[in-house]
Amino acid sequence: MAIAPRIRAHALAVSSLAATALSNACAEKDTASPEQAQPGIRVLRGANITDTAAADVGALVIEVRDRNRKLARLGTMVRFAVMPGATDVLVSSPTAPRLGQSVETTTDGSGRAVVDVRLGVRAGVARLLVTAASLSIEDTLRYTVLAASPASVQVTPTDTVFTVGEDVSARSLVRDRFGNLRTDSVTWSLNSTEVVVSSTGRVSASVPGVYVLRVRAGVLIDSTRVTAVPDGQIAGWDQDRQEILTIRLDGTRRRIRTHLANPGLGARPRWIAGSNRIVFAQSNGQGDELRVVDSAGPPSVFLANVPATMTRQSEPAPAAAANWLFFTVKDSRCGAPTYCLARARLDGTSIELLGTGSPVADTFRPSPSPDGLKVAHAAFVNSGYGIRVLDVATGTLASWAIDSGTFPQWSPRGDLIAYMQFGIPSVVRPDGTGARRIVPEAPDSWLYSHFTWSPDGTWVVVSYKYRVFLIRVADGRMIPMPQLAGIVELDWR
Repeated sequence: MAIAPRIRAHALAVSSLAATALSNACAEKDTASPEQAQPGIRVLRGANITDTAAADVGALVIEVRDRNRKLARLGTMVRFAVMPGATDVLVSSPTAPRLGQSVETTTDGSGRAVVDVRLGVRAGVARLLVTAASLSIEDTLRYTVLAASPASVQVTPTDTVFTVGEDVSARSLVRDRFGNLRTDSVTWSLNSTEVVVSSTGRVSASVPGVYVLRVRAGVLIDSTRVTAVPDGQIAGWDQDRQEILTIRLDGTRRRIRTHLANPGLGARPRWIAGSNRIVFAQSNGQGDELRVVDSAGPPSVFLANVPATMTRQSEPAPAAAANWLFFTVKDSRCGAPTYCLARARLDGTSIELLGTGSPVADTFRPSPSPDGLKVAHAAFVNSGYGIRVLDVATGTLASWAIDSGTFPQWSPRGDLIAYMQFGIPSVVRPDGTGARRIVPEAPDSWLYSHFTWSPDGTWVVVSYKYRVFLIRVADGRMIPMPQLAGIVELDWR
């Protein structure tokens, strides 16, 4: 208990304090005649007091009269005990100087009894039951405990995420040293002009970012992070819960689209433009196949009339502004024993291989240009994987390549291709010029990360296992996204 260090000193002083109070009370002239006095317990001093938590309120002096209105005899036992309730008080007497929730003492020759009272540490109303059992008399006294001086201020909730264009409300909790809430006025501030806070703690932002929100109550200060993210909905695969799901960037409106235990080479869920359908890859026990799910029902097979030569389809990638879905296949016509590129209409028809019999064989991770005329992909380059671009109409490869590049992702504006190189997010123009890193360095855990672009081509989301980051392509501003942790292969719309 927080008041324990004060008990010893209090116990040494209580006898003299109570004795003094009793002497003073006895010295007071009792103006009530036996005919006027009421039977029961009369408070002479020290009850119905309002003070702060753990305050010493001094002596409680009572007078006891029997049913015949006569003063209680010398030595009548009186018990003082705290009643269960919102808070309590502590009492002691000259003969029992240790503070506790109950104490017994006796009346003096004037029918009076004295105890010393200290308020409890919890704010609220305390009730003290006073009983003279031998006289069948009892009464209840009241004490109101207020919060003590402010000792801390806290912002709640902590580490809040909200969407640009919306707002979030923060609360301040000012407490005393015992944890009681107070109603002190506070002031709010932020570390950037890109975000504002009202006098009531309502926060809104004009630019995505991680900001520091501070609250001050006198000399007391607390702070927390508030993260503003762009508006947008994500499709992804939760690898722990084995779910294809949709969720907003701020972590709200999570919805399971389907369960997926075995994604084969990777689920890679992708929005089909202009619809609520999501296409993804799933193992069927013999190989991978593409499936599609919408908001109305269970998944169904995406491709119609799959050729017998095509034993696997995976890594779907719809074109943003064309009626084509690109994907990776294992097919005996690829000219190699592994994978090559294919495409089909968004209704699952018109399946065709791309670049058959050319060096495009043994390819992965297709990402088409918005118009579907070209497709970036990962392929063997100089005895290792790199980024190549295939012209769909001619079946020829661009003359340039990005050595050691992986996970290409074409911007929805068509002006950049994002990729990973040595675990660092990078971009290049579609003609192979302007290759640069988005951030100067990144954790090793990004070595096998996945990309998705914002619909306006301003941001990319990088996901790998349990870490997700939002990165502004122009300047590398990075925003951790713990609300999306565990969701991989994200697609943003």
